[in-house]
Amino acid sequence: ATRATTRARPEREQMSPASTRAPSGDGRAWTRADAADGVDGVERPRSAERRRRRRPTRARPGLASTSAPSDAGSTPSSEATAMVTEPRTGLKVPAAMTPGDKALALAGRGARVKRIAGLSVKVYACGFYVDVDGARDGDAASYERLVRLVFARNVGGDKIVEALAERIRPAMDADSPALRAFEAIFDGVSFKKGTSLDFHATSEGELATFIKGKRVSVIADASLCRALFDCYVGKDPVIPELKSTVCAFVDDLN
Repeated sequence: ATRATTRARPEREQMSPASTRAPSGDGRAWTRADAADGVDGVERPRSAERRRRRRPTRARPGLASTSAPSDAGSTPSSEATAMVTEPRTGLKVPAAMTPGDKALALAGRGARVKRIAGLSVKVYACGFYVDVDGARDGDAASYERLVRLVFARNVGGDKIVEALAERIRPAMDADSPALRAFEAIFDGVSFKKGTSLDFHATSEGELATFIKGKRVSVIADASLCRALFDCYVGKDPVIPELKSTVCAFVDDLN
């Protein structure tokens, strides 16, 4: 009886996938995962199959969903679109933007460069977008436009608003509420390298401002829209080559 018990023990050990090292058909040793996955003809037990089924995840009360519903129009979408490199900065801007219902086409790109202490300093890459149908049929003040800035260096919001406001103020009333609201957008804001700043002028004369894709302000003032976009395509543009490219793009539409 003692000898029979001793011989039975190795037989039980040979039936255990965890301790068996018999070679499989491809020359490698079995593992526990092979037995569970049905490798070399070993079927997965029904109980293991049931354990592998995913159970629906229940939302815990008081916790926000990880996929919050999107706010239509709140983010100028550039997803699933080609990116275009601005050559002077090496930064990329989308080939198209969709701040509302219409897709806006990239009409031109360029770089803002300032002279500081005798050196040329790259401030940001710029993409200028237009509603193609509107640009073909209307004047510059009546169709959708968008300017995207992608910063090439860390810049304080006070520097940006001062540079823009310096050009906008002459075209606005000195006590313009719209101008004050525009300047207030940048209070306490700073832009790191690679951060995007978008200005979207709607066909209704509203100016929407986006920082890192999030809408932070909407100001209903057509004169503010016109004054801001004149900074880029007006008589004295901050990026002359950008204006030339945009004007050529719009001319080719007609």
